[in-house]
Amino acid sequence: MFSIALSLPILFFLSSAVAFIHNPPSNSHSYSRTPVMKFINTPPDSLDAYSSKPLKLDVCLATTTVVQCEWLRDGELISFSAEAADANLKRDIFFTSAIICSNLTIKCLQDGLYTFRCHNGIDTIETHTIVKADVHAQLDCRRHESLRVFTYSDFVMAKIGQSAVLFCESNKIGSWEWTNNGYPINSDDKYVVSSGTLIIQNLRFDDKDDYHCSVLTEDGVDSRNLTLLTVG
Repeated sequence: MFSIALSLPILFFLSSAVAFIHNPPSNSHSYSRTPVMKFINTPPDSLDAYSSKPLKLDVCLATTTVVQCEWLRDGELISFSAEAADANLKRDIFFTSAIICSNLTIKCLQDGLYTFRCHNGIDTIETHTIVKADVHAQLDCRRHESLRVFTYSDFVMAKIGQSAVLFCESNKIGSWEWTNNGYPINSDDKYVVSSGTLIIQNLRFDDKDDYHCSVLTEDGVDSRNLTLLTVG
């Protein structure tokens, strides 16, 4: 009789524990399976950039799921090769659940809305910083950095009958020219030329070729070759 009375509290405790495991409290954060992304360190809402020192943006993110993060300026992805002297986070790099920290040091100071954005396939969070660069900073950037033309890909593949977009970008402002076999390309029914962008419409098989973009600035001329490949 005594042993039965002693076992009743134990059985009650075990049954309560099992019920708790299968039905945890609704307000318990420990049992939440919803992915969490939260900034734990962000840059100021606005920054003044001066030529005497580089602009550096630091950010940290706590996450319980795999995320993809990227830096943007005025809504456009930043071209690291042209603008970032040091960026420890690049596009299409995925991170496991952890605390993620990134810093972006910009050598070509430009006004704009700088954004650090992360998404996990379901939710997206971002932090913004308005940057105001003084005139001397922008002049120093153009003066000390050598002229350079670059592109995201030297080879562009497009289907016959569709359009192909060839794209060049420069770290300095200038006038652009596109050529093919040494002949200048101008906008017409076939081509659309807009600065460093060339659109070739209604592709034919014989449109596959090497194209040449060049930019003329006060610091000289630089250029890049792009190869168009057509597929049936």
